Amino acid sequence: MDVRSPQEFTGGNSGAAGLPETCQRGGHVPGAPQHPVGEGANDDGTFKSATNCGQLYASEGVDGSKPVIAYCRIGERSSHTWFVLKYLLGFRDVKKLRRIVDRVGQPGGRRRRARSRGQGGGARG
Repeated sequence: MDVRSPQEFTGGNSGAAGLPETCQRGGHVPGAPQHPVGEGANDDGTFKSATNCGQLYASEGVDGSKPVIAYCRIGERSSHTWFVLKYLLGFRDVKKLRRIVDRVGQPGGRRRRARSRGQGGGARG
C-alpha cells in the first residue's frame, strides 16, 4: 500500500510537498493500492474511528485477509498507516518498508553504500 500523495504515486512529483528530499524515479510499486496517509486522520490530526478507517481501506480490498505492506519514501508516513492498520483495525499481518521508493528507483533496483569494516578500515558496498 502506497501512502504517499497522489502526485508522488503517479510520478508527477518525486517528493513530499515542502520537503527537499526526493526519490530517484517517480511512480509506485506495480499493483500497490494508493491511500495517502492523511486519509487515516481527521482534520485536527487525531485518528479517524476504526469504522471509518476500515471502510476506507476495504473500498480498495485492504481488509486484513491478506498481508499488507505499507510504504512511502523513507518510512515516516507509512509508520502512521502501519499503526492504523495494526492497532486501530487489528490486522495481524502488517509490515512497513523503509526507503522502498529510493530502492526501487535506483538503477539495478538497489542502492549500494560503502560501510566501514572494523578497525582495519576498508569499504564494502
